[in-house]
Amino acid sequence: IWTNHIPVNFLIKYLSRPFPFDDSVLKRIFVCVAFGLFIGLFLLAFQPFGINELEHSRKSLFVFGFGIVTFTAMIITYFLLPWIFKKFYLNENWNVGKEIYHITLTIILITIFNIFYSLTFCNYCKPFYGDLLKVILYSFLSVLIVGAIPITFMVLIYQNMLLKRNIRNAEKANMNLKEASSDTNPVIIYSNNRKNMLSINSDHLIAIEANGNYINVYYLEKEDVLKRETIRNTLKETEDLIRNRSNFIRCHKSYIVNLSNLKKVSGNAQGYKLEFNHLDFSVPVSRKLSKQIINKVQN
Repeated sequence: IWTNHIPVNFLIKYLSRPFPFDDSVLKRIFVCVAFGLFIGLFLLAFQPFGINELEHSRKSLFVFGFGIVTFTAMIITYFLLPWIFKKFYLNENWNVGKEIYHITLTIILITIFNIFYSLTFCNYCKPFYGDLLKVILYSFLSVLIVGAIPITFMVLIYQNMLLKRNIRNAEKANMNLKEASSDTNPVIIYSNNRKNMLSINSDHLIAIEANGNYINVYYLEKEDVLKRETIRNTLKETEDLIRNRSNFIRCHKSYIVNLSNLKKVSGNAQGYKLEFNHLDFSVPVSRKLSKQIINKVQN
């Protein structure tokens, strides 16, 4: 039982590890173009899988067309699917398992497109002539060998590199963590209709969290009792109220934090998280704000 469960538990744990989801449009387009060019040029240069024996009136154009097919399939999986299935492709929930699933889906789509492309433009050519099952197997194996194995290894290596880098940076930040200067002036947070007001000692305010049309304010009452107050307001308007407070910083689209109460910075492949005194959950750091936050923590 022990030997049977350990590999399964290890696999589940590994697939659940955070993985960075790059939502940059330019980077996604670059990946699609680069991989499409790589496939087209690779097939032209090395002509594997019997392509060297292929008889076609426009062989070079036909072979390079597989690169265009690859580019088209990747555009669909990198742009159309994330737009349709927004909840699945959430940045903060992305992990190794989802990344591998996304790659597998891309490979299957490329295979399907290759089959239609082959049957449409080279149905009379070997190895595409006559046998549909052979075409399907040939297309799948060729895509798997040329693309899937290298990409999977790249994903795992990239994930491990990011994990080590972020852990190293987090440890360095913790070693150089400076104690923030004390600020006893009260922070006054209003509701957007100005009917409700919350006045808190600045050092006692820990974090402000976006919650739809409301914000959750986490603060200390009587020095060590954590309280949460919900106020109707936006995080953007609240940020304007505390803009001149040096210890407060927007670290994520959903959080403003007070670095006076910061206990520790932790890092994983997805990025960084901030742990605060008295707070029972970690606050995520937006990837685009990572450098700014780490520098701010150390100073």
